[in-house]
This record gives sequence, structure tokens and C-alpha cells, in this order.
Amino acid sequence: MDESIIFYKIFPVVILIGSIILHEISHGVAALWCGDTTAKEAGRLSLNPIKHVDIFGSIILPAILVISNAGFWIGWAKPVPVNLGKCRNPRAAMWITALAGPLTNIILAIISFALYILVLFLLENEYVTVSEQAIQAITYVLEFLQCGLLINAGLAFFHLCPIPPLDGSKIVASVMPVPLMMRYLALERFGFIIIIILVKFDVFNWYIGGLMNGTINIANSVIAMLFG
Repeated sequence: MDESIIFYKIFPVVILIGSIILHEISHGVAALWCGDTTAKEAGRLSLNPIKHVDIFGSIILPAILVISNAGFWIGWAKPVPVNLGKCRNPRAAMWITALAGPLTNIILAIISFALYILVLFLLENEYVTVSEQAIQAITYVLEFLQCGLLINAGLAFFHLCPIPPLDGSKIVASVMPVPLMMRYLALERFGFIIIIILVKFDVFNWYIGGLMNGTINIANSVIAMLFG
């Protein structure tokens, strides 16, 4: 199989689907921690992907973006049901459950980068012998980890946007007075249209692109500092 298909088609789809499923599970886990058992009772704390996959957001859209070489990857799973009314502190639970998803992606990005550094360290270590046959497998591992870093960073930045219904909007809403919060969250019905407009005028691309470039620059600086 052509390596470019593996690196740029298969890896992104696999990592994206897995990452958005863990993103949604984390919402349910955070809600449970806050006292809401709705997600648990609905069976949404399971690692079974079938329980979380949204046909369009988890499969069709990611596949279209990857096949078309869009240069960025976004997606979503079926939203985990959260009932803030069951939480001990609904106001705090709003931002805690919302932040849990992007935070999970940030943690996955950090883990991917840490493992990437570890593999590079082993390759640079004079006491570690790597056979020629293993070099190919290590190349696949490095590409997979690099993809994990970029996709999870992108997902975190995307979901932290303060546009309803994205997670960032709930974090912002949690500090608003109730009347203003209700009007703000009511924009959810127009959220997808707002995102499309922002993408059309490159505002959204500028936001995601700028943060992704910053992430890449930081990663490259760390690698240069350690191995330069």
C-alpha cells in the first residue's frame, strides 16, 4: 500500500474517530463526577464506538476532509446526554463538563508528543540498536504520533470556539447572568451557519490555522532544543 495513503488518509481517519469518541466520553465522565448519572444510564460511558458514532460527524465529514486533502480535520460524535439539573452545582457543572472534552484532546496531544520525543530519544541513543527492518515500522509510529498531536490539538481549538453549541460557548455561558446566558445559548440553532460563514471569510481558518502553526512551532522548538 502507498505510504501516502496510510499517512494522510488512514491515520487521520482512525485517530480522528478515536479522539472524538474519547472527547464525548469525557463529557459524560465529568457529568458523573458532578453528580449527573444520565450518560452512565444511557450507556454512553462505554468505549464501544458504535454507541458514540454520528454517521455524518464521525464518518462522512472526516472522510470527505481527508479524501479532499482539506488540510484540516474536524468532527464530532453523538452528543453525550448531560442533565445539569441533576448536578450538585449546575453552574460549575456547565463549564466542567464542557471543558472535559477539549481538555481530553489536549491531554491526548501532549501524550502523542511525549511518545514522539521518546521514540526520537531511543533512536538517538547510542546504546539502542535499531535494525534496518525496524526503521520502517518506527517511521509509521512517528507519523502516527505526529498525526495524533496535530489532530487532537485541532479538535481542542475547534471545540473551544465560543460559538454555540461548541464547548467553548458553554464555558463562556457559565459565567454569564442567566438572562444573557439563555439568549447566548439560543444561538445554537444558527451555530453551524455561523461556522460556515466564518470559514467562508477565512476567520475560522485564521483562528485554527494560527493556533496550529503556534503548536507546530512550539513542538519544533522543543525537538530542536532536545536534539539540535
